[in-house]
Amino acid sequence: ERSMNNPGLPSGFVTFVYTDIEGSTRLVRELGDAFGPVLDRHNELLRAAIQEHNGVEVQFQGDGFLFVFADCDDAVAGCVQAQQLTVPVCPCAQSQVAGAH
Repeated sequence: ERSMNNPGLPSGFVTFVYTDIEGSTRLVRELGDAFGPVLDRHNELLRAAIQEHNGVEVQFQGDGFLFVFADCDDAVAGCVQAQQLTVPVCPCAQSQVAGAH
């Protein structure tokens, strides 16, 4: 089922996922200019994993995302895959926090 106000968003009982890289301010100080490309690659992989599991990006700010899923199992699978993909190329993702509601 899709939202009448925004046909790209699921409606009814949905699962929201918020992600954030824990300690990103410290990482910016430590990595300096190298943080930008690392964050870009992290975001690319995160988005791909979420989209593969039918998640829809609602908002992005800094290093945090808000996604919505029509199915809670897809939300969990998307988060697990996102972490599996992002940790090898962005060790900072080990401290990525994802909360599902």
